[in-house]
Amino acid sequence: MFRLAAILLFSCVAIATNLGCGGSQPYPVGDVSGKLTLRGKPAPADLEIFFMSQKTGAAYKAAIGADGAFAVEEPVRVGEYVAYVQPAVDLNMDMSAPPKPVSVNSSVPKKYSNDSQSDLLASVQEGKNDFQFDMK
Repeated sequence: MFRLAAILLFSCVAIATNLGCGGSQPYPVGDVSGKLTLRGKPAPADLEIFFMSQKTGAAYKAAIGADGAFAVEEPVRVGEYVAYVQPAVDLNMDMSAPPKPVSVNSSVPKKYSNDSQSDLLASVQEGKNDFQFDMK
């Protein structure tokens, strides 16, 4: 009897977890990618770009490649976002080496370092979204 109850409990938990975590999103989403430049040249690869919705509080980030290209790895909720940059942080989770110091790239204008001053705006729609940002 105990074994049957355990199997039923496990099955219910598995079904509930699958319904809540998998499948479709509870809201429309889009894929976000693009290119970030600094005064017309590829942005430094030691940056990450963040997308912040001031309406919903949703936030996403992507690493900047050597050519300035970026792609958010997860689906982004449809809506209006402010994009800004921060220094990339190396999260050495295994603690096998000392942490790498984080330094601010002084060539990037300060206004692009937070969502309250940046003028990089993104309107994310369903489907593919390709943004071209130039920090001046």
